[in-house]
Amino acid sequence: MLPTVSKFLCCCPLRVGVLIIGWFQVIVGLTVIAALSYFLSNPGDFPNSDTDLFSNKEVAIKYFIICIFTLIFGCLLLAAVYKERSSFMRPWIILQIVKVSIELVSLIIGFAYLWYYIFTGANVAQIVEDMFYDLLDFTISLYVLVVVDSHYKQLTQSEYHPILSTRTV
Repeated sequence: MLPTVSKFLCCCPLRVGVLIIGWFQVIVGLTVIAALSYFLSNPGDFPNSDTDLFSNKEVAIKYFIICIFTLIFGCLLLAAVYKERSSFMRPWIILQIVKVSIELVSLIIGFAYLWYYIFTGANVAQIVEDMFYDLLDFTISLYVLVVVDSHYKQLTQSEYHPILSTRTV
């Protein structure tokens, strides 16, 4: 059972917060899909790229597939909010729970590596930086999950108990 919040970022209604989350996912998904499509059709344009995203074609195709799913689930989230259908949110919530769980496992493994490298005397600066970004990503993902789940609970309540609804027409 996840905690429930009543506002997004302490000031916006949950509906607005979920719309921001959904549109952010759609925009990021479309942007990365466009960049990867360009890369996959013109691989010679990125000869000296040091990033994982453009290191090879297989990695780019994996990111491309992930972004397609991000785009689809972002559209489902937007449809859920605009049509006020909680059932459209379920796939997004399930996927986000899986994502947050994987991030948590990754953090635990990262802490184990960090302790290992500290005790072996290795340079841990890069590992600490990676851990910071992993922790930030985990925190944001968890908060986004709580916001969407809270709105899901509101919609479910209003669908089954219209008199108790918090929605305004």
